[in-house]
Amino acid sequence: MSDEKALLAAIWKHPHEDTARLVFADWLQENGHPERAEFIRVQCELARLDEWDEGRRPALEKREKKLLKQFEKDWRKNLPAELREAPFRRGFVAPRERRCTRGSSARCPRPRSPRPRPGITTSKALRTGFPNWRGALTCGASSG
Repeated sequence: MSDEKALLAAIWKHPHEDTARLVFADWLQENGHPERAEFIRVQCELARLDEWDEGRRPALEKREKKLLKQFEKDWRKNLPAELREAPFRRGFVAPRERRCTRGSSARCPRPRSPRPRPGITTSKALRTGFPNWRGALTCGASSG
């Protein structure tokens, strides 16, 4: 297994932890994707900060917006259509989860895992072995 695949698998396995995300950011930095690496670091830092932090938050939010403005289109271009409008959280696409409502005629799927996944949710895509999970995690930064 390549380093990239191993790092993405670690993120997939531990979606609530930033350690694997930050190690992946280091890997991206070393492999020609410094902007994507910085974006992951910035979003992870923002997620850890208190919402009212007036010290670092404004500068980080400004940098986050600048990186998105410059690179978001490239990062999203290889994503499946249903993920192209999803927000980024902690450096990865994090689509909103579908919620079933009472009285809905649609059958609500039982999630495979109680935790969210970075990049995609426990939706039909996951249940069917979503073929582009790697693309969902890398947001087009992958070289191969």
